[in-house]
Order: sequence, then C-alpha cells, then structure tokens
Amino acid sequence: MDDSHLAGDASLRPAALATPDGEGRIFAVIGRLGLRARLVMLIAVAILPLVALAATAIWFDYSESLAKARGTVLSSAQMASLQQSQIFSNSRVFLDTLRHTPGIQAGGGTDCRAVVVRLKQANPQINTIGVVDAAGMLTCHSQIETRQPYRNKALLEKMRTAPAGAFVVSDFMVGHFSGLPTLIAAMPLPSTSGAFEGLVFTGINLDALLAMNERVASEGQSLVMLDTGTGHFAARDTLLPGGYTRLLPGHPLLAAALTTGGDGVAEARGPDGEVRIYGFAPVVDARSAGIVLAVGVARDDVISPVVRRAQLAIGISTVLMVVIVGATWWFGYFMQLLPMRQLTAAADRIGAGDLETGSRIDPWQAPEFRELGAVLDGMALKLGAARRAEAALAAREAQYRLLAENSFDLVTCLDAEGTRVFASPASRELLGMEPHELLGGRPDEIACVEDRPQVKAMMQALASGATVSGVQYRVRHRAGHMVWVEVTGRPLDSGSGTVLVIRDVSRRKTIEANLEDANKRLKLLASTDGLTGLLNRRAFDEAFAREFRRSVREGSDLSLVLIDVDHFKDFNDAYGHQAGDECLREISLAFAGKLRRPADIGARYGGEELVALLPGTPLSGALEIADAMRRGVRALEIVHAGSASGTVTISLGIATLHAGKGFADGAEMLRAADIALYRAKAEGRDMVCAQSAQREGGPAVTWVAA
Repeated sequence: MDDSHLAGDASLRPAALATPDGEGRIFAVIGRLGLRARLVMLIAVAILPLVALAATAIWFDYSESLAKARGTVLSSAQMASLQQSQIFSNSRVFLDTLRHTPGIQAGGGTDCRAVVVRLKQANPQINTIGVVDAAGMLTCHSQIETRQPYRNKALLEKMRTAPAGAFVVSDFMVGHFSGLPTLIAAMPLPSTSGAFEGLVFTGINLDALLAMNERVASEGQSLVMLDTGTGHFAARDTLLPGGYTRLLPGHPLLAAALTTGGDGVAEARGPDGEVRIYGFAPVVDARSAGIVLAVGVARDDVISPVVRRAQLAIGISTVLMVVIVGATWWFGYFMQLLPMRQLTAAADRIGAGDLETGSRIDPWQAPEFRELGAVLDGMALKLGAARRAEAALAAREAQYRLLAENSFDLVTCLDAEGTRVFASPASRELLGMEPHELLGGRPDEIACVEDRPQVKAMMQALASGATVSGVQYRVRHRAGHMVWVEVTGRPLDSGSGTVLVIRDVSRRKTIEANLEDANKRLKLLASTDGLTGLLNRRAFDEAFAREFRRSVREGSDLSLVLIDVDHFKDFNDAYGHQAGDECLREISLAFAGKLRRPADIGARYGGEELVALLPGTPLSGALEIADAMRRGVRALEIVHAGSASGTVTISLGIATLHAGKGFADGAEMLRAADIALYRAKAEGRDMVCAQSAQREGGPAVTWVAA
C-alpha cells in the first residue's frame, strides 16, 4: 500500500507549492513524498555532517600525504646534494694536491703520465686524469700516450680567465676518451709569473655519482642531476639512451628548477613524461656550474594510498547508509506508517458514520499516537451525542419549516453580517424567485433604489438589537414590477443573525393609493369652481390668508388683482344665461393663461368676478400682468351689443403689499383692491386701476391705467 496519501491534503499545503517558479516545483515534489521517504530523507540529512566530516578527513589525508611527499623528496635531494658536494670537495682537494705533486707539469713527460695512471687506478670513480698546457695541448693523460689538442675548448677558456687556485666544473658531457657521461673538474697549474701556464683536470663518472645518490634515495624515487645553465640532465634510466640527454628549452622540469631557484619543491613532468613531485637541492661546490639535484616521486604513487583509503571509507559509508536506510524504512513502517494508517482508517470510519469502532492503536506504539487515538475515540463519542441532538433539532426544525413553507409570508434568516442564509418557498409567489436564488444576498439588493436608505436604517436597528415592525418599502419582482412589502424583524437570541417576516402589502397599498387619490379629487372638487375650473372662493380665502402671512413674515411683495366683467348682467339678459356661462369660461381661460408662475393663483371670487393672487410680485409687475389680462379678454372679441366697444371687456383693480407692509390684514388689502376696481368702472371700464400704500401708515395713492 502506498503511503503517499499521508503527506497531507493538497488544500492544506503552503501557497508556495502552487507557484510556477523553481522553488514551488521543488516543494511540490517534496509534498508528494510519503512518511517513510521523509524519514529516510531526515536520516540522510542527519548523516550529511558525518559524510562531510569523512570528506574533510580524506581531504586532510590527501593534503598531508602530498605535504609528506614534498618533505621527503626535499630531504632526499638535500642528502644527495650533501654527498655530491662532498665528492666535489674531495675532487677539489684531489686536484689541488695533484697540481702540486712533483712530476705534474705543463710539459707532461714520463713521470707525469706515471703519476696520473697510478692515481686513476686508485680512484675508479674517476674516468680520466690529464694535464693541458697554456697552448691547449693535452700533454699528460691517464689513457692517451701521445700529445694532441685538448678538445674541451669551453673549459679551457674558462680556465684562462679564472683566478689562481679556482675550481671550475664543466658542463655535462660525454668524455672524448672514455666515452662515458662525465663532468670535468679542473684547476690551474701553479704559476710563478702569474700568467696562465696550464691546467690539471679530472673526469668524474656521472654513473658512479648517480649510483651513489640512489643509495640515499628511497624506493620509488627518481634522481636527476640538472645542469641549469645548459639544460642538460643526467639520470640512470633505460629510457634515456647514453644515460643523459639535453632538455628542450622550457621543459617543465627545467622550468620548475629555475622557478624554485634550485632549492625547493615543485610538481613537474619528468624526462620520461610522468608527473612527479620533485625536491631540488644545489650541489654546493658545483654551484657555479649550476648543478642541481632533483629527487622526485610519482604523484600517482603518493595519491594512490589516499585514493584506496578514500574508496574504503566511501564503501563502508555506503554500506552503513544502505543498512541505516533499510532499517529506517522497515522500522518506519511499524513505528510510524502503521499507526498513521490505523488513525487514518479510524478517521475514515468516523467520517463514514461508524462512531462505535475505536482507533485500535497498539499499546506499544508511541504515546503521541495513543493520545491521538484517544482524541479520535473521544471525538466519536461527542459526534454521536451531537448526532442525536441534531436529530432532535431536525425534528423541531421540520415542524418550523413546515409552518414557514406553508405560510404566504416570506420568512428569511440573515447571518451576523446581514447575508441571507435561509428563505422560505413563499419567495416564488412574492418575488418570482426560488429560495436558493436568494441565498447569499442582502435585503437592500432587491429593494427599490429610492427605498434603500430606509432598508439600511432598518438593518442598523436590527444590528443594534432592536426589534422592527411595520417597515414598508418596495422590492423588485423577477417580472420587473415593484412589490410593496411590510417587514417585521427580530434579532436571534444568540446574536448570530436576524429573522425577517416579509408580507406582500401591494393590494393594500393600491387600495390606500386609490383612496388617497379619491380624497385628492374630492378635495380638488371642493376647492374648484365648477364653471370656470378655477379655485373657488373658499380655497382662495385660505390661500390669500396663507400668502399674506408669509409676505409679512418674509418682508416680500404681494399683489392682488380683482377682476369684474363689464355689463355682464346686460350680456345675460341679451344672450341668455347659457351664453353668459360660456362667456365666463372663455374669460377664465384667457385670465388663467396669464398666470405663468407656479405660485400665482387664480380663482372665481363670485358671480362674474375673478381674482388673481401674485406672491413676490411688486406693483409694476402686477400692472403688466393685469393689463395683459385686459388685452387678452378684448382679443377674444366676444360680441356684446350692450358694450360701448361692441365686445366683452373687463375692469381690474390692484392692491399691493410692498415688502410685507402697507395693510393691517388681508381684509384691508382686499378692500383696497375693490376700491381700485370700482374706480376703474367709474372711469369708464375696460381699464386697470391700482391702489397701494406708499409707505407704512401713509395715505393711499391710486394709479389708473387705460
């Protein structure tokens, strides 16, 4: 069975696991690891310091081996250098003694040859012994009996310029007479005049020197004599024909010797092409010739033991790692995975409704797992009790739901945030919406825009813990029309929400609206003159009293125009009352047409008299309006044989309350307008007269306009 499901629900993983970057992908991979794989990874992380420690030890072993090899080859080179320095020192003593030996002279001779032959036999490490005169002729030699030119011109030139008693060593060479790898050491012959008279030399066998030094060198070490001046070297090696060769310019071994100054340690490719660690030491008595001893050991020979030890350590570590991982994998199943599976199975059973079966955690498992099992068992008991309580609650809720679903009122429940969490089926009839469509919404969202402030005020009252009732506003029906509702709301005792009961009162609102409209019509009929359509006398008196008080209170102008139809009784007698009524209607229409402001009021004052109330209008404005009325009636051209003009005309009287002052009350102002009207009639009718007070308490002044 795979244990990857124990890594955890994907919904509980960190948000970084879902990111598309590299780090998120790494965490996603780790998130798929099971418990045992995580334990193994934990063990691996714990072992990493040990692995690092082992790697450090191997590195130190490697460094120490290289350092030890460097010290060894340098020590060997220095010991070999001391031996060779001793040989060259002995050669110097030998030559110094030889040049003062009786019989040894520049001219040679039998005695000279006998001496050098005897000395050669006594010193097998010496290849040859000879004497050269100032002219460069070989006059005495251990192997040659005849005189001949000396071939080592370079050595001869060095000796010519060398100081008296100088010890000179030649370059590496092959002896002209011995045919062996040779170094020539020479000293000048004694001179009484101070001039160069000749030299005595000896050829040192390089093979003998190398053989002597190899006894100093350890096993596996390679010994090379370098002539840093010429680039020659000498070595006992079968790969080098003749025992020596010339190093090419820039050869790594020669470059290493020059870099160290002939005294130190460096890695370089040897004459045979193998990389070695070389220790360099100069030959003291041959230092002027640039002779350096190099003792080397193959780098692979130094590193091989370290590599073998490292391989052994890695092998042992790998075996231990495999054993540890295997043990962790095996113990992880019984100690971690198995109890986790048992707990998971217990949780699955609880989720499936099995609340009786326990977690079944073995007593030898870890206390944490046993404690978690006990928690699950306790949870199952609590869930069982809760399930029984839920069943009882569900029965009660079913009763309440039955009532809510069969009620014509819409019942909704809101949470603490004011969001709808329940709606009864009455929503279909009230709003044309299914109950589930209302869930998640708020009361103000379905309310008419104009009524939303009222709904928000209701919600604020409920949030404060108050109970509301009789709140009326409009909501939208799915069909598009508005529905009037009345809402009663009560907060829940737990403070976790609110219950609203919403009732459709559209029919009642319609009846109320119709009743209000009927009342308005009745009121309009009660205040309207049936013949002219203007306000009647009672409505005018109310409006006049109201506007008079306002003018006095605000200090504004108020004008009153009183109108009377000229010779109207004669018109009725001549044309009949029906024609008189029609005439009065036409005059009323022309009169009302001049009242253009909403505040202007026109009324039938009685019989053939009309009256206009002009709030905020001064006397000049009232005169203009009145004259316009007069001309408007003349323009009707209603035939009236009893009139001097032959048509129906009107007379008008004006009274103006200036800045709220001039009349004690409305009755006084009305009398002033009536006086002005009679004045207009007395002056000949078909004209406008006005009477007003020039100042408060002053005499009345009359204006007349034809």
